[in-house]
Amino acid sequence: MMLNIQNLIDDAKCYDTIRELRWPEGVRCVHCHAAAVTKRRCCGPTAAFRRRACRCT
Repeated sequence: MMLNIQNLIDDAKCYDTIRELRWPEGVRCVHCHAAAVTKRRCCGPTAAFRRRACRCT
């Protein structure tokens, strides 16, 4: 995948790009690899920084 530098300058776009690289088929739990993850609280100024959780954690 080619990276566009413009997608790394803006924080929200950077997080989206990293998620796409880390989970190209969608976000999964890092512990059990389940696709059924839920959004948790924000850890930054916008919803782009929202953390996700699985029932196994």
